[in-house]
Amino acid sequence: VPAGIAAAAAAFLAWLSNWPSMADFFIAAEGEIKKVRWSTRKEIMASTTIVVIVVFVFSVLLFAADFFFAWLFMDTLKIY
Repeated sequence: VPAGIAAAAAAFLAWLSNWPSMADFFIAAEGEIKKVRWSTRKEIMASTTIVVIVVFVFSVLLFAADFFFAWLFMDTLKIY
C-alpha cells in the first residue's frame, strides 16, 4: 500500500509539473532557494545556546514567582 501511495503521488506530481504555470513556479522557486543565505553551524550553535539560556532563566523566574505566591497565599494569608 505505501508503495502504491508513493507511486500515485509521484505520478500526480509529474502530471502537475507539466502544466506551464506550475513548471514556471517550480523553476522560480528553485531560483529563490539558491538565493537563500543559510546559517553557518557557528551561528546556529550560538542562537541555540541563547534560546536554551533564556528558557532556563524564565523557568527559574517562573518557579520563583510560583513559590512566592504559594507561600504568600498558604502561609501568610492562610488562604487554601
